[in-house]
Amino acid sequence: MKFYRILFILFSLSFFAGEVRAQEVIPCRYPLQVSADSLVNFVRKDFEWRTGKPTQIEPEDWKMYFYDNTRGIDFTSAYNQAQQFLLEKLGREVFCRYTDLMLNSFEINPTNSNEFYLTYYLQLPNLENPKQIGYMQFNYEVVPLKFTFNLQPDNTLRTTVPTNVPECNNQPDCGITITKERALQIARAKEIITNNVDYFIETDGRDWVIRTSPNGGKTVIAHRINLQTGAVSGPLTVVK
Repeated sequence: MKFYRILFILFSLSFFAGEVRAQEVIPCRYPLQVSADSLVNFVRKDFEWRTGKPTQIEPEDWKMYFYDNTRGIDFTSAYNQAQQFLLEKLGREVFCRYTDLMLNSFEINPTNSNEFYLTYYLQLPNLENPKQIGYMQFNYEVVPLKFTFNLQPDNTLRTTVPTNVPECNNQPDCGITITKERALQIARAKEIITNNVDYFIETDGRDWVIRTSPNGGKTVIAHRINLQTGAVSGPLTVVK
């Protein structure tokens, strides 16, 4: 009887350990829900770690063009709201593993000092396309997710969220199945692309956008192919 009791205890412990591992919190590349100063300083240190050199941006230039924490503006709340928005749309796993921040993620509108931006760079799982952007090396198709903050008379910020954030429904790869090659196959099968038209394809984060022109660019016709389902929408025609 003691032998079976020991087996039961060992089985229970291994099952419990498996449950704990399943519930482990996925680590994030960047700190969550911290002060704006902490997030900005982390990204600056990340630049130095990746490049082996200081940022070489003068303090006055930094305040004028990137991030100014001397005006009493609550950037912390704005940045944390942006993070929360992305966490809800992407899910923690995609957000933590596939979003990045760069020095130019923090930006002040050069023609309007009361408009600010925060840009995350989202790598799209399953869409391999290694590339270098600035000092960052990306392994997948990458799209900017740009938040706009406008200063109000009461010194609060009005937020405009990016419209190209995919709904990942907590899927670790965001449910993305349609590669560029597959999108082109769909486009040819539906005769969106033929031998008689020029075409250009890119992704905005939610769809593959295919632009075709039958007359050398005078008329541009756009179709969309969803990254997750392959559903086709369009056309939208623009005459130049």
